[in-house]
Amino acid sequence: MWVPHESACAAYETPSIQNGDLANVCPVPPHPAGDEVLKGVAALASHSARKADTVACYGGEEFAMLLPDVDEQSALGVAQRVRAAIERHAFSRRKVTISAGVAFHAGGPTNSEALIKRADDALYRAKREGRNRVVAAE
Repeated sequence: MWVPHESACAAYETPSIQNGDLANVCPVPPHPAGDEVLKGVAALASHSARKADTVACYGGEEFAMLLPDVDEQSALGVAQRVRAAIERHAFSRRKVTISAGVAFHAGGPTNSEALIKRADDALYRAKREGRNRVVAAE
């Protein structure tokens, strides 16, 4: 898939739950509490998105948002709004946080896989830097 100029991608990690991670609430086979968290995160991300944005699961329990026709600061703002909404939301009295990596592309069309890869790299940097944060791709 090709994305237009001035687009961004935000990659979101598996949600972290009260000093642990989703694996504690989402074992195999699936657990209702883990399903609730994943559905809630998806709903909050979708609610924060514009009509032109696409919210999708990828890589198992990770999420991505494709943000067409947006500048870098606006893309970072959307990612920050999603992060803050999830942190504020009460998931069965569990504190849930996420980190996000945001990659911005300005110029001609680019391959969506390259944009997602850059966002994913920024996401891993956010995790290394302490989680519950938004980091822009370099």
